[in-house]
Amino acid sequence: MSEVTNQNNKKSRTFGNSFRIAFLMYSRIPMPMADWEAANMRYVMCFFPLVGAAIGAVVFGVSKLCAWLSVPSLLAAIVLIFLPILISGGIHLDGFMDVCDAVGSRQEPVRKLEIMKDSHVGSFAVLGLFVLLLLNLGCWYQIPVECLQVLGIGFVMSRAMSGFLVVREKAARKDGLNAMFSGAAEKNLTKVVLCIYMVVCVVFMLIANIPAGIAACVAAFGCLIAVPIMAKRQFGGWTGDVAGYFLQVCEVAMAIAAVVVWNVAA
Repeated sequence: MSEVTNQNNKKSRTFGNSFRIAFLMYSRIPMPMADWEAANMRYVMCFFPLVGAAIGAVVFGVSKLCAWLSVPSLLAAIVLIFLPILISGGIHLDGFMDVCDAVGSRQEPVRKLEIMKDSHVGSFAVLGLFVLLLLNLGCWYQIPVECLQVLGIGFVMSRAMSGFLVVREKAARKDGLNAMFSGAAEKNLTKVVLCIYMVVCVVFMLIANIPAGIAACVAAFGCLIAVPIMAKRQFGGWTGDVAGYFLQVCEVAMAIAAVVVWNVAA
């Protein structure tokens, strides 16, 4: 009996550490320190979407506060765009910019991987960031509440899909964050859990608004298919930077699709 209890306690500690590592790695939300040994990283991707849930809740709450305070629409949109960056610490945006630089270089895959590891910011990264922020601003400016609910759930969807690709896709290199989390993950269980997140997100998006929800889901699953194809062609596999790139592209694609379709249907 004591052996079973010890095993349960050990598993609980592993889950607890995985939960804390997910938030410590992918957010700036204060968390108790965790033990970063390999065994405790087995379920990190299972908790990764919960970071998105926290971001979605904050964004939705702040949007309501902005509406209550009659904050000008442009200023409110800027605040809502930067909140996810502030909460996540910009880790995914960093990956997005690295991929923009690497793809823009038009070099061989091996050289592109080297460019992504370079800490310097190139012109393609700046251009990509500008376009991304401008597209987000266009979507979040005077965003209808129905779309706001859909996109709040989208923060969970994008992270569920990003985590799924981390454990499913072949790594382009043996080192880096992607290799670390992918190699340590309990892959079969993680895939099942992340698929459940995706299904739940689809359901709640459709409950929030059917036209906008369908559009956002189509955009998200389109990215789930397209970005891995791009990653294999450009880099020979998946990396942590590509995972960040996917997350940013997926979120802006959902925003564009949801807002455009909602306006057409309205």
